[in-house]
Amino acid sequence: MHKTTIVFDFDGTIADSLHMGIDLYNENIAKKFRCKMIEKDEIEELKGRNTYRLLKDHEISLFKLPILLYRLKRLMSKKMDEIPLIEGMKEVLFELHKMDFRIGIL
Repeated sequence: MHKTTIVFDFDGTIADSLHMGIDLYNENIAKKFRCKMIEKDEIEELKGRNTYRLLKDHEISLFKLPILLYRLKRLMSKKMDEIPLIEGMKEVLFELHKMDFRIGIL
């Protein structure tokens, strides 16, 4: 029998990783690499900003970007078990599993 597969993106769909990512960036990345910190009150505004402007506004050069992303990803992976799930996602995933869907997570 053919099973239907449903694929979810982890960040922002299953887990609310944004705030932890910003905290880790501010505490570990911004200070060390002399980039502008991200203030809590600007988070919603930043979501709609294009990548180039976001980098420019936070004094992140394209040369620094790969190492900053690598370090942030490493920091996030160490705290994976602390990232809260989006409300209701645990139940959705269990229900889909019970309905015999295959679930993929990116």
